[in-house]
This record gives sequence, C-alpha cells and structure tokens, in this order.
Amino acid sequence: MRGSESRHGQKFFLVLLAKFAPRRGTFQANRSLIASLVACILIVCDLTGFSYVGNVRCYLSKKVFFIKIVANKLTEIPKVISKYVAIKNENERLRFELDKFKIKTVMSSWAERELEELRELANLRYKSDLFKNMEKILGFDNSIYDSFMLISATHDCTKDGAVVISSDGLVGIIFDVCTELGRVLPITNQRMSIPVKSQNGEHLIISGTGNNSMISKEVMTNSVSNFEIGEILVTSGAGGVFEKNIPVARITQIDAAKIEVVAQPLAEIAGLSFVWVVNPRF
Repeated sequence: MRGSESRHGQKFFLVLLAKFAPRRGTFQANRSLIASLVACILIVCDLTGFSYVGNVRCYLSKKVFFIKIVANKLTEIPKVISKYVAIKNENERLRFELDKFKIKTVMSSWAERELEELRELANLRYKSDLFKNMEKILGFDNSIYDSFMLISATHDCTKDGAVVISSDGLVGIIFDVCTELGRVLPITNQRMSIPVKSQNGEHLIISGTGNNSMISKEVMTNSVSNFEIGEILVTSGAGGVFEKNIPVARITQIDAAKIEVVAQPLAEIAGLSFVWVVNPRF
C-alpha cells in the first residue's frame, strides 16, 4: 500500500507541475511561483499522509540537527581558546613565581650563612677597636702568576695600603682600589713579609709560601729555642704598616738546625664572607 501511495503522489506532483509550470522561456521569471506551489504541494502531501514526504522530513530533520551540533561546536571554539590562553597565562605566572621562590631560597641560604657569621662575631676571639669598617668578599682573582682576594670598597679607608683583618686575625693588605672594588694581597702570598712576635716577646719576620702556610724569613735572636709549637704569633708593629698585636699565625713546626719556624695562618681566607679594613699607617 505504501508503494502505491508513493507512486500516486509522484504522478500527482508531475501532473500539477506540467499544468501550472510556465513555458520554457519564462521559467526564470516565475521561479518564486513554482517554489511556492511546490511548498504548498508538500504541505498538502504531508497532511494527507504520503510516505515519501515523511522520509524527506526525516532526512531534513537529521541534516538540521547535524548543522545545529556543528554550530554549537563552533560557538564553543572561542571559549576553548579563551580557556587555553588563561591556562597558559597561569602556567607562565606559576613559572615566574617558582623562579622567584628559587632566587629567594638561594638568597635566604646566603643570609643564613652571613647571619651565622655575624653571630660568631658576638664572641670574637680577637677583640679590637679595629672592627669598624666592614667590607664584603666578592671572590678571588686567580691567575698564573698570583692569587688575590676581591672585596667591596664602600668605605673611605678602603684604599691602597689599607690593612684587611678578620675576626680570627690578619688577612692581607690592599694594593689596588678602583670602582668600588679592592684587590687584597693575602698574607700567604710570597711577596708578603710581616714583622711578628711571640708570646715571650721574641721578634721575627714571617712571609707567605704561596700555599696555606707561612715560614720565618728572619729570626732576630738567631735562635728558635724560645718558640713553642702551638704558640700564636702577633704583629709587632715594627715597620709602621700593621697595628700591634693583630693575631697572624700559629706555629706548627720548629727547625732548630735551620733556625726556621713554620706557621699556619689563623684566618681561613677561603672561607670568609666579610672582612674589616683598617686605615694604612703610612
């Protein structure tokens, strides 16, 4: 039955189209009339129950539904892009915060180390009025010829010839200052000669070895019998370069045959973070 109804509907549509369609020459001019007629016929066929009209309606409904889905997806694209941009910006912000946290962590470790050193200064082994002008150690300048300490130069007294000390003892002497940077010749340098005296008042001159030790260059009494291992040598003030009684080194070896004394500097130069600078005496 459904097949016969479909064929009857098709014949009916063709008869109406042949009857009411204009001639070939005027078809373009009356296309709106034809479209209206076709729409009316489809409506009538739908109301009267022709099966092929239902199939067309179902097909069109599917297409319209698909178009709606695509349209909804397209409307979501700006939201997706906006969400992606927001996530990207948040990731950048978190990365920036992480970098700041890393920097703060490093600075905090430095601050803790400096704070610990300042706490140690509250109980100085060597107490003196010379601890006034503090400078920060910036690093070391190592070359094939020599090794120098680099310090900040923020005080007026930080100039050529100024003496550098730590809480443990003598560190060296400044030989060059430029643009808030000072270069220090440490006491372990072979060019350094320091007049010192023992606790018994024995005078001698010690000099650096280029390593982390010092050796007597001249013993005034031509005898080492009055020196003892472990004895602290302090500046004697002779020569007018260094203040008196600044701790310098501890005796580690005594060679009576060579009339020679070997000493270990009290200041651990490689482990310092701060030093004090004393005005030159010449």
